[in-house]
Amino acid sequence: MASGAGLQCRLRIVSFAAVSEFISNLRERSLLTDEQVQRLLKATAAAGVSDVRRILQSGYIDQLALATELARYFGIRQIDETEWPSDEVLPDRISRRFVREHHVLPLVADDLSLTVAVSDPTDTAVLDSLRIASER
Repeated sequence: MASGAGLQCRLRIVSFAAVSEFISNLRERSLLTDEQVQRLLKATAAAGVSDVRRILQSGYIDQLALATELARYFGIRQIDETEWPSDEVLPDRISRRFVREHHVLPLVADDLSLTVAVSDPTDTAVLDSLRIASER
């Protein structure tokens, strides 16, 4: 995700089927070719990384364009750095290292929920880790 951009996500899990439909949608919108989709799916299975992360790594789609497509398709609001919190959210539960390595930024927490900015809303392992760490 490009510096200064992110997607707001309230720790909701995106299903595998939804991710496949998202990739098909990218192909239908001529943002990916059939060949690129096949390469991505093969590389994702081999590398054990999410499809969205693989799209970012491949460079097939510009980072900001991909963020816009993710927001549009999954109904997740994009945010910019003016919306970042001035203080760390749950720093005793979510380490700076985790935030940096997984491209997430906790935005707001209350007793029941945690809202985060994420570069990959389909990465269920990261979202599950946030849920466990935040106890929300």
